[in-house]
Amino acid sequence: MRPNGGGPRRARDSWTGDRVKDAHRRAIAGRNDDIVQTSGLITQSVPDSWQEVQSMAWVKWLEGFFRARQHRLAAVLSARSCREGWLHGEMVGWFQKDHPSFRVNEMSIGRRKTVDIAFCEKPRMVGEVKVIGGGHQSKVITGVARGLHEIERRLQTPIGDPDWGAPWLGAWGLVPDYFRLRRAQLDGRWERLLVLVADVTMEDDGTLARVLREIRFDGPRPRQFWLRRGYVRIWRV
Repeated sequence: MRPNGGGPRRARDSWTGDRVKDAHRRAIAGRNDDIVQTSGLITQSVPDSWQEVQSMAWVKWLEGFFRARQHRLAAVLSARSCREGWLHGEMVGWFQKDHPSFRVNEMSIGRRKTVDIAFCEKPRMVGEVKVIGGGHQSKVITGVARGLHEIERRLQTPIGDPDWGAPWLGAWGLVPDYFRLRRAQLDGRWERLLVLVADVTMEDDGTLARVLREIRFDGPRPRQFWLRRGYVRIWRV
């Protein structure tokens, strides 16, 4: 059985406000070379294995959730200190109604660490969710303030295992979440997803916004789709 809210909606997203439209054009213009643009959305290539079919199923289910909640999400993106907690609660209400094995902040991945979201039935999944909106500091990317400029300096080079333990890498943030998933003590039956939810109207439209648009991780191409006030990008780690 598939979790509630299966495939993506086909209705065109509603775009309001000049800042949102401008941000949309900037992001599309600056997209990564390894992402394919099709019909206004950034999509993955055709899967070549059963494992990839399963992982794409979870990506589609998450897309269905975000599209169904995009109006509520737009109202919360500017609320500091509560965005991710609110999103976790919405996910529990959406997925757990029919699938009690969906968990938030409970699934252990070793060394007293837990992941943001997990699904313990087939297809098994663990994920980290990072919501970045207005008012976020530069250290939200690597956990260390100077890490933002290090990432900006090497945007054309995907982040991967050689970067583990780098001095510009802190304990939390988008990049540490990637490594937390990559080093999780789980077997190959678990899909690992890094989910970024970004507000395109955030006050910082400089280095932070550019790094968010262009950051790359070692692994398969990410899936990106647009919502009312921002975008969601999902990496398979």
